[in-house]
Amino acid sequence: MTAASLVDRYFDAWATTDPARRHELVGTTFAENATRHAAPANVSFLGRGGRDRSEHRPRERRDLVRADFSFTRGEHRENYDSIQLEWTVNTPDGTAVAWGHDCLLLNAEGQIAKLYMFNG
Repeated sequence: MTAASLVDRYFDAWATTDPARRHELVGTTFAENATRHAAPANVSFLGRGGRDRSEHRPRERRDLVRADFSFTRGEHRENYDSIQLEWTVNTPDGTAVAWGHDCLLLNAEGQIAKLYMFNG
């Protein structure tokens, strides 16, 4: 899998409100024992199950859609076995209300082994 296709799958997992699709994306994009660390909340989750349950809450995704907010992908950069990417959540008039930089560290199979999220 290329870095670009991995980033596509990562953002697709964030955007979907379909639990089955989210589960499939998380299962193929993340290593079984992947860890996620989110700042500034200082919370960590271990494994695909923790990622699937904690980060992709369908109710919250539907709330964003209902409010007509959009999730915008920024650029991504590759560096050996890591990818740094940017994103924003915008109101209907284009105002950014949330943004962040995520750092994905990949395993030998090209799956996300560690995820560091820095939200602004």
